[in-house]
Amino acid sequence: MIILPHRIKKIEKNFFEFSFNDEYEDIIPDKNIFDSLTSAEQYYLASIYNWDDGVIVLKWIIESPICDKGTAMKIFWMA
Repeated sequence: MIILPHRIKKIEKNFFEFSFNDEYEDIIPDKNIFDSLTSAEQYYLASIYNWDDGVIVLKWIIESPICDKGTAMKIFWMA
């Protein structure tokens, strides 16, 4: 599945290195935005996620009803 560029930007703005981003200071992951992601977008997020930001977003992915085995395995092996 293809992820559109505007969706990639949304994922990166809200979930990628949010704790290091001066432009978006005090950003915390938004569960409502996360809930709007597709399975493919969750896989992309798991692929780019910076573990220094904590594991809450990774936990959301794994607990999501649309998380597929490939995404869960990616998180496992990246750990």
